[in-house]
Amino acid sequence: MFIKHYLYDVEAMKEAALISELVKPLRGIYPRFTMYHVYLILIELLKNQPLGRQALMKKTGLGEASIKTLTKRLREKELIMVDRVAGVLLTDAGKRIAEYIGSYIQLLGYLPIEELCEGDYIGFGVGLKEGINAVKHYGGPLAVRDCIVRYGAEGALVMYLINSKLYLPTPIKLEELTGVREIHDAIRRYETLKNGDAILISICKSGDDNCPSYVVNAVIEVLGRVGC
Repeated sequence: MFIKHYLYDVEAMKEAALISELVKPLRGIYPRFTMYHVYLILIELLKNQPLGRQALMKKTGLGEASIKTLTKRLREKELIMVDRVAGVLLTDAGKRIAEYIGSYIQLLGYLPIEELCEGDYIGFGVGLKEGINAVKHYGGPLAVRDCIVRYGAEGALVMYLINSKLYLPTPIKLEELTGVREIHDAIRRYETLKNGDAILISICKSGDDNCPSYVVNAVIEVLGRVGC
């Protein structure tokens, strides 16, 4: 059992690290796309391939030049192939990565954080499979929260799911999250979340359309253990 879990963890690190490589600067120039956009493309192709360039632009919000550059990098890594008639399709390697990353990362959407945060803020949540272990390996909940903020969030929350209850990890102990029925109910709707998973939330100013990207980028960093 231990060996199996260890191998799965190493595989997740490898796939996340590959996604990180795809967004590295070239000759000192940083691309407009991030790991979040790579994630969106891989998952969307897994669900609805083949897709044309316009469909990918609409899904990611990226411009034509950025989509051309990103698909070129994906093709060079042999994760996609481009058919002039059908459009973009995943290769076997691309499908494997999409399935694996998709099994670890679950987008929970915008969550009701009014009971936790005062002011005009929104929160976008991501469920991370076996996230309690991943957070600990990364350096702890404070390091993960800092990572989400570095990507652009105003703040962040890290929660643990233990025995169907939500806990906030503190430097001293785990504190059960009580008195916040709305966020409890919102998270409980996702039946795929299991004991040992973590819920990471990026807290952003209302109207910040990039809120999902901050937490997804951070989650991929956590999986890859490569730091922000």
